[in-house]
Amino acid sequence: MTTCPHTGLAPAVEVRSPRTEVSGPLFAKAEIARRAARFLADSALPGDRQARVAAAVRELEATGTYRLTDEELLHGLKQAWRNEPRCIRRGTFQSLERIEPEDLALIDLSRAKLTASQVASSFGHYLRYATNGGKLRPMVMVFPPDGPDGARLRIWNDQLIRYAGHALPDGTVLGDPKHVELTAALRGLGWGARIGRQTILPVAFQLASAEPGWTELPAEDILEVPLIHPNLPWVAELGMVWHALPAISRMIAVIGGLVYPVIFSGWYVASEILENLHRYGVLDVFADRLGIDTRDRFWVNRVEVVALETIMASYRAAGVMIEDGRSADSNHHRFVQREHAAGRPVRGDKSKLVLAGSTTDMHTRAASLLPPDPEADPGFHYLPDAWEIADALPESQAAVEP
Repeated sequence: MTTCPHTGLAPAVEVRSPRTEVSGPLFAKAEIARRAARFLADSALPGDRQARVAAAVRELEATGTYRLTDEELLHGLKQAWRNEPRCIRRGTFQSLERIEPEDLALIDLSRAKLTASQVASSFGHYLRYATNGGKLRPMVMVFPPDGPDGARLRIWNDQLIRYAGHALPDGTVLGDPKHVELTAALRGLGWGARIGRQTILPVAFQLASAEPGWTELPAEDILEVPLIHPNLPWVAELGMVWHALPAISRMIAVIGGLVYPVIFSGWYVASEILENLHRYGVLDVFADRLGIDTRDRFWVNRVEVVALETIMASYRAAGVMIEDGRSADSNHHRFVQREHAAGRPVRGDKSKLVLAGSTTDMHTRAASLLPPDPEADPGFHYLPDAWEIADALPESQAAVEP
């Protein structure tokens, strides 16, 4: 018996309710000063670095924080991407000083005084600009840094585009099992839309000490790719899609001790989409339609080849940028070789890099990588869930499509 392609098994969870306040400052003043001195002394930055460090420390002592110049901020963001241990495409940053605007677009909101409406509208602008009609642009959006009183902005969704998940009484999940808790948290904030197998969630966010809220993403700014296979018409009949842009949103950039909420995106490696489809039980359906016996110890490997063919063919047919695992692996390997030749150690999250590369060579090459540095500065850092366990909502608030 096969599993429904749009339902996966997941443990029942309790609905989450919002925290009433965001966290305090991440670093004490002395730690910010130490990090600022280290970052601002970087010889790759122009001018008198010793004088710049002294000015930043004076500003920090007087105000509890300091500001980076536009050039320092962009340099720090580029270094953060180069240091990102999960990103198999970070080799793009080997020639950062000469990178063209279309290769890394920086939307800088870091000096703005944010309002909820401004944050909400920025999501659609980001999607529209980064998606670029399928010719995806590696891009980062920077929000105002945390201040002495703590966080200025936190986004709850780990990516801007996520599909809802709802736990059913029989233990299965309608939609994406990974996002049952996020979906429940959004219910707790008052989102009441009906849920189907691939319902796009709104984005929840919180400004400083204000109550958290949510906003729907503009439908016209979301590009989804229908899954097809050139030789298997039944794949299209499944009616599955996946979104074009992987925009990471529950993330901060730590640069010189300053903490910037950011949204960051590049493009998918095919195996990353395959991992997502696993949650929907798609491989079981493929095995059934292909006549592959799931008792065969290699059935998953055989089915994954067809699934990867499907993903690559679908994105290419839609004119959306995507990369196969072997190409991504080769590009990352060249990046690591260049870094080692320059005497710079390379850190990497081996579980994520091997998944994205999905080649035998990647397992061997990953052995030379140092483990991720949780204190990396400059560095991108992922934030934990922004909600707490609470009592379940009444069943009437958990509407699903029949």
